[in-house]
Amino acid sequence: MKIWDIAIIGAGMSGLTSARMLQDLGYSVVVLEKSRGVGGRVATRRISDSIRVDHGACYFKPKGEIGLRFLKTLIDQEILHGWEGEYWQTNHVGADIHKSQFNNQYIAKTGMSAIAKYLASSVEILFQKRAVSLSIHGGNWQIFLDDKDTITAKSLIIAIPAPQAAILLKTIPPSLIDSSLLDIVNSMEYHPCLSLMAGYSTSSSPLPVWNAFTFLADAVLGWIGFDSSKRHQPQQPVFCIQTSPKFAHTYLDREDLQTAIPLILTQSVQATQLSWLQNPEWTQIHKWRYAFPTHHIPDTCLVSSSPAPLALCGDWCHPSTGSLIENAIYSGITTTQAINQQLFNYPIPDDYFLLEEN
Repeated sequence: MKIWDIAIIGAGMSGLTSARMLQDLGYSVVVLEKSRGVGGRVATRRISDSIRVDHGACYFKPKGEIGLRFLKTLIDQEILHGWEGEYWQTNHVGADIHKSQFNNQYIAKTGMSAIAKYLASSVEILFQKRAVSLSIHGGNWQIFLDDKDTITAKSLIIAIPAPQAAILLKTIPPSLIDSSLLDIVNSMEYHPCLSLMAGYSTSSSPLPVWNAFTFLADAVLGWIGFDSSKRHQPQQPVFCIQTSPKFAHTYLDREDLQTAIPLILTQSVQATQLSWLQNPEWTQIHKWRYAFPTHHIPDTCLVSSSPAPLALCGDWCHPSTGSLIENAIYSGITTTQAINQQLFNYPIPDDYFLLEEN
């Protein structure tokens, strides 16, 4: 039976950041991901060989030093480039519209999941592996999976939304984990969101003059992205329409989301005055149960003094309420530093591409 140095649950941005750094330091690392892909909410849906839609994070706009340094790496690798065009914003449908140009928003022509794929390129990831319970045996973590397999590791990083982490942590005997950590995790809540992807006839006219339209307080809409404006030689007009949390809450426990589609499209027509948005050639809809943390904790990661090293990270582990991608990356970095100190304390090079320059 193989014993890994570190097992990481979740292949979102925090988990991948930690995995990449720890592997680069020399640790044996395995990532367990319940889905078929990486990135978490930095997600791109493949509709066909020629059509992809960013139905999670729509762009990357870093503000801090670490985020800007990572951005430079992604630009140098020709993964990201600037998204140029008009950006509209309003409080709700019918209110005054503020029009401006994009300012330092970056996208990937192949889809935003390219960021996660870059981090994951050399990492051992086991897909469609859902962790269902945890235990500590012989000083090591045992992660029990839904396919009856078991992963054993010296230390564990949980890099999934806090409510999902709370379910896993409940499988650990309370005496083995800090009660204060459990209290923090159990206190976290999220806003949901529905993402509607829609493709239209190539004869659709007029096309929008904007690339994105944000709604700050609309009952239905949160964001309309002209997603095909990101692509090189797009095959057809494609949009990603993300709903408000209030609207998504009404569908939170429904399996059939199809009834939401005409409501979203009708509100989008009213907002944009593009009548042809009501008649897409195809649609797909996705529910993000844990789209946006309702608040952030002041710690960039949570570390437990359990018998075997344990840490939690994510975009909710950061005092900033800025870019969720940047928060997730920073949380992954500080988690790496904390776990490294508890294990072999390998030196991290000063010029490592995910760290601030001294």
